[in-house]
Amino acid sequence: MATVERVQAAQRPGAKGTPAQAGPARAELAQREAEAARRALASPAPYLEAALGARPEAPAARRVWERAATDIERYRFRHDVRDPQRAFGAEPRELAQRAAWREARRGAERSRDELTRERGQAPARDLERGLG
Repeated sequence: MATVERVQAAQRPGAKGTPAQAGPARAELAQREAEAARRALASPAPYLEAALGARPEAPAARRVWERAATDIERYRFRHDVRDPQRAFGAEPRELAQRAAWREARRGAERSRDELTRERGQAPARDLERGLG
């Protein structure tokens, strides 16, 4: 069973096993998630630039961009998004996943707006631009 599935199974009500048994799986999952984010920052995928614009040179704006890119990568990792064009993939059908998808998109939109202001431009309200 994959690590994500082990953690999710351990967190279900009535699941067999103890929280301590889920601990190593959670740690492994967090480590894999962090590594995926590091790889994405080292070599950003086109969907990151489509969603957030080019990585800024200015240190403060760069930190905003990197935080937003890390959040996108965490979402993609947790929800197994493999869409090469859209940062968050297609809108999920399941209600809880759809809520997480919408919240993640709103967070990316807020970061994109902040970056746009840093660049001296008016924030765009186009949710579909690269966010998917």
